[in-house]
Amino acid sequence: MVNLGSFVQNEDKTFSRRELAEVIEARLSQIFEFINEDLKQIGKYAKLPGGAILYGGGAQIPHLVDLAKDRLNLPVRLAKYEEIEMSGESDLSFMNTLGAIKWYGDAANLKESQALGKQGGVMDKFKQFFSNFRP
Repeated sequence: MVNLGSFVQNEDKTFSRRELAEVIEARLSQIFEFINEDLKQIGKYAKLPGGAILYGGGAQIPHLVDLAKDRLNLPVRLAKYEEIEMSGESDLSFMNTLGAIKWYGDAANLKESQALGKQGGVMDKFKQFFSNFRP
């Protein structure tokens, strides 16, 4: 049995694990149907060679990969984040945050390097140095 009160304040309802699993499976199946509708609209239903990659905290739901494979008719796997070292086992709950940090970090580095290239960057310093030797 699962007591809802341990997750939501002022709620003292209990459900069997089976009832909870049935509700979760129904909602996940509905999400996969929405995904299938979008894939059909762009002509990619069951046609993604790389398949689908699940990430985030919800990706750790038991048997989710099997359900996704069945509903999406695609290869499905859990994401792996190899670019950022984390101690212990990988926790997919942090995947969104780590991805955002990496993306914003890469974007900031790109902007900085573009700004340096335009004004006062290494190349400009070389050009300035060598311009002193021109007649």
